[in-house]
Amino acid sequence: MPKRVWQAERPKLPPKPKVPDEIREMVDLKAAPVVAMLKRRYCKTPEVPRFNWPEDLFTRWHRDALYFVVVIRTPHGRPPTFEAHAARMEHVGGGKFNLAVPMRKGWNTFMNNATLEACLEEVSESISF
Repeated sequence: MPKRVWQAERPKLPPKPKVPDEIREMVDLKAAPVVAMLKRRYCKTPEVPRFNWPEDLFTRWHRDALYFVVVIRTPHGRPPTFEAHAARMEHVGGGKFNLAVPMRKGWNTFMNNATLEACLEEVSESISF
C-alpha cells in the first residue's frame, strides 16, 4: 500500500470584481448607438434567401460580462432562428474590460484592460457576421 503524503492546498484565485450598477447603466447607454449602427449595417433580409442571415442584434449581461448577441434567421425554417455570440466585454475592475470574440474552442481575448470607449470602437469597426 502506497504511503499517503499531505500536500499544501493550491491558493484560491481572487474573486472577480462585481460590476456596479452605475457602470452597467453607463455601458448600456454607450453600447446602444453601437448596436443600432451594427443593426443598420448587417441586419438586412436578402433578396433571395439561400443562406443564414443576421436578423437582429442586441446586448445581454451574463454575470460580469456584456455579450453582443446575434439572432440568425435560417432560410429553411428548421429552426426558424438561433442565437450566436459576436463578442464579449468582460469587466475586470476599475471600469476596464477584456474584449473577446468566440472561436471554435472558447473565447479569443484580443484586448486586455481596455477602456469602454476603446472596446466599443473595436466592436463597431471589426466585428462582422
